[in-house]
Amino acid sequence: MTLDEIVRRNALRFPGKRALRCGDIAYSWKELDARVDRVANALLGAGLNRGDRVALLLPNCPEYIELYFAIARSGLIAVPLSYRLTVGELEQMLGHAEPVLFVVGTEYVGLMQKLMVVFPQLRESWVVGEGDARDARRFDDVAAATVATPVQLQNGQHDTFAIFYTSGTTGLPKGAMVSHFNLEMNSYNQFVADGSLPTDINLVATPLYHMGAVFMAVTYMMLGCTQIILSRFEPTAWLSAMEESRATVSLLIPTMINMVLNKKNWIDLTCLH
Repeated sequence: MTLDEIVRRNALRFPGKRALRCGDIAYSWKELDARVDRVANALLGAGLNRGDRVALLLPNCPEYIELYFAIARSGLIAVPLSYRLTVGELEQMLGHAEPVLFVVGTEYVGLMQKLMVVFPQLRESWVVGEGDARDARRFDDVAAATVATPVQLQNGQHDTFAIFYTSGTTGLPKGAMVSHFNLEMNSYNQFVADGSLPTDINLVATPLYHMGAVFMAVTYMMLGCTQIILSRFEPTAWLSAMEESRATVSLLIPTMINMVLNKKNWIDLTCLH
């Protein structure tokens, strides 16, 4: 199985069930599958070829999920980048991964322009969000200009899904090539560890450029579960989202847990019991 098949299968099994929500934006599985096809067609229409890499510099947003699965459906490889990195660190990763397309949030347009001068192999750039795109193509316009014609399978299960850069124990960060099969097998392990159910709701609070957020999303999407995406983690926002969504699962690292536990103004946490 390739990861884009998760969305396609869920669109057939639970077409009207909510696939994800982020703020005021929400998609059913059928809607998400159509959006993934649109973006995949846009990627192929931009002249990208199987195995080409797409760099992503985005905050958490619905488009991040669309892009991950559209890149997979197109036979391409995602290169998620941390928005917390310095220019020098980003240059090192882009020089190593050699992507041909750069997709960024509007808050990173200035940075993107500087990097595209350094790396001429970045042939095209797309911008997600409102604001000045500065000669780049707007993601919404690109997707709207294509059709939702189903894209035929472009990848194999052992092909690389994404290159995640490690924090690095020594020297510079290293690109870890993660295949579709790697994440599928990890999900089966996670099902057992979590006792996961199709009725679960996963609250995504960690950055989607990180492997932790991605493997949790993939795990629960495989079961057809709804994903609630926080654009940025903040303790009060997380607590409110837990209460409002009745989420049953949310990955937090120890620092985040400590921030939640030390909030002075607690809200009703009965949803966590």
